[in-house]
Order: sequence, then structure tokens, then C-alpha cells
Amino acid sequence: MPGAGPASAVPAGVGPDAAGPGAGPAGAVPAGVAPAGVALIEATNTHLYPGAWGRAGALPQVPAPCLVVFADGACAAGRIAPLGAEVRLDLDAHRTARGRTIAARAWRIAQAADGTLPVLARIGGE
Repeated sequence: MPGAGPASAVPAGVGPDAAGPGAGPAGAVPAGVAPAGVALIEATNTHLYPGAWGRAGALPQVPAPCLVVFADGACAAGRIAPLGAEVRLDLDAHRTARGRTIAARAWRIAQAADGTLPVLARIGGE
């Protein structure tokens, strides 16, 4: 789902260019907070890579907007979609809390019964 950017339906004020209450310099939002209709994924690190993992409640079984909140408090908008028994996560470009720019990327993730989401591989990447 390349180009999921603005169409990801994450409201203004949330994401890497957010400003205002709860949106720090990297677009941070408090953990556990996501706009209605947006799936929330909490990453256990400051970025994604094969072998990293996150947590989420029940993910929708249809393509949907999502918000990934990283361990440093930065966040990124994206879209999730079923990919066979796995999930595809298309993540928009974003910045870490330290200001490093991360390019838009797509990931293949598993969805474990306990709510964990191990990152299996980058789609279309190195």
C-alpha cells in the first residue's frame, strides 16, 4: 500500500508533524491513545527491523489506518492490511524522538494470539 500517507486517515495533530498538547517534537502521543477507528500498535523499540516486535489489541481483518507509537514516544501513521496469515504494515516516513528521519517502509508482521506482533521482514527492502 505505497502512498498510504495522507489517506491513512490519521487526523491532523497526530503524527510526525503534529503540534500541540501531547505532541512532542517528534509527534509523540501518550501510549494507549489513538483516534477512533485507528488501530494502535505500540513498538518496543525506537524503530522497526526484522526481529523487533510490538503489541496491539485485536487488529481489524480489513485494511485500516494505524498509528505506531515507538518506545521513545515518537509515532508514525500508516496502514495495516491482512497478508495471508500475516499482516502488512505500510508505515509513513517519520522522525525518531532524536530527530532522525526514517523513510516510509513496508513490513510483514505476524499476529500472535497473545497480542504481540513480531516483525518478520521488510517488504521490498534490502
